[in-house]
Amino acid sequence: MYKFSNIHKAIFETKRLVRLKVHLILAILMVVLLNFLPFFRIGNEILNETYDYFSQKYLVATSSQALSKNFHIVTFSEAVYKKYYDQYFTPRELLGESIYWAVDKGAKVVVVDFGLDSPVPSFCMDQNKADNENRQLLNWLRKAAETAEKNGAVILLPELDLTTSNSTSFATHQYFSDLSALLQTFHNNIRQGGVKIAYHKEDFRTRHFSFFSQKLDAQNKPLPPKALSIPVLAAIYQKYLVSDQVNSSYEEKERAVIAANDFIDKQLNLLQSNFQTSKIFTVRDQKGKEIFLISTRNTVLPARLLFSFSEPPAENSSTPEQLEHLLPGKLDGKVVFIGSTWDKMEDFRHTSLQMDLPGVVILANAFYMLSQNQQLRSQSFFVDLIFKLFIVMSVALLLYVIFSIFHGKKLAFSIACLVFIVIPWLIPPTVENFTSFYYFHLTGIVVLIYEFLVELEEFFDKKYISH
Repeated sequence: MYKFSNIHKAIFETKRLVRLKVHLILAILMVVLLNFLPFFRIGNEILNETYDYFSQKYLVATSSQALSKNFHIVTFSEAVYKKYYDQYFTPRELLGESIYWAVDKGAKVVVVDFGLDSPVPSFCMDQNKADNENRQLLNWLRKAAETAEKNGAVILLPELDLTTSNSTSFATHQYFSDLSALLQTFHNNIRQGGVKIAYHKEDFRTRHFSFFSQKLDAQNKPLPPKALSIPVLAAIYQKYLVSDQVNSSYEEKERAVIAANDFIDKQLNLLQSNFQTSKIFTVRDQKGKEIFLISTRNTVLPARLLFSFSEPPAENSSTPEQLEHLLPGKLDGKVVFIGSTWDKMEDFRHTSLQMDLPGVVILANAFYMLSQNQQLRSQSFFVDLIFKLFIVMSVALLLYVIFSIFHGKKLAFSIACLVFIVIPWLIPPTVENFTSFYYFHLTGIVVLIYEFLVELEEFFDKKYISH
């Protein structure tokens, strides 16, 4: 027995250095592997599922916190649709009124999440009523634009396709002609932006949002961006139009709108000329302070959505009918989103929260994230590499120390697993550093598998030597 103990001790001492080296090599290999893992399907799944988990935790954590009052959502719910026509189209006159009252009550930016390039079809009602709905929408939109011009506000519409080549209806041609003239007359105060919502092609969950809209060429290659997305535009306009420097004079309000438009055009031109070569653009305000980042790749970290709310907050929302009766100035300086929350309108998207959300709520979340400067940030390559090496080396050395101290005891694995499970929660991982969570765990799993194989080998060595 004494002889066996000496032999076993000698074997362990010679293997100690080898085991340490193996731990460190495994840690380095994990850094290399995990850096390449996102390029493969399984890596993307691990990354996305981990992010989804922490995204849900983030929502729960922020649900008890008061949200900023810088936005307001006007919801066209099922009750609104059924009250008017009980048809699957948006009441155009009510929509026009909502845009007007939002501007009249002090909103600086009004986001319309409805396609105005689709007039009311005649099959929904008789032609006269349909034409009247379309005319009323344009009348209210004109009133809203005039008020926006006076108040120094901007109305954001989804990109419009006003070609009439597929329509033979005189009423449709007339509607498009009148709408085009209106957009031209108020080109400073009625702007257009992209409303595309990106989703993952495997599970169709929305985890990112597009910073701009673009088309593909004949070879399915992306063309330069056409327009910035509406959340980006809303965040920029709010920075420019809600400022202490913009006083009550008409001239200064007009100058602020023109300055914001020029700034946006400059950012778009910069993006168009560099979108093939650069992944990230830093958008800064007139004082040089960073507002947010624009990504040209949906896969990078700053393109991921942070959901601060899953439904329009009661204190930040209202119905179209309530808008007219809000107190004057109730919406002063706010960004107002107007959109549908009825699922029959087919504007719902499956999200990383494991629930379907209306498009207008997703757009509002994207704006809120940008306006609060809450984007997830990527570290520089070397800082990121050092951080990852620190995590995996710490795991490797910690588990090595545990197995050295408790060598040959069944307790070793129990303690190692306990530490492995408990330590990540001592500093709770969040959606901002969610990658460190799976770096820690995957490294621990690999090292534990190695230690298990070593223990198994030594078990058979004992049996062999004892015999």
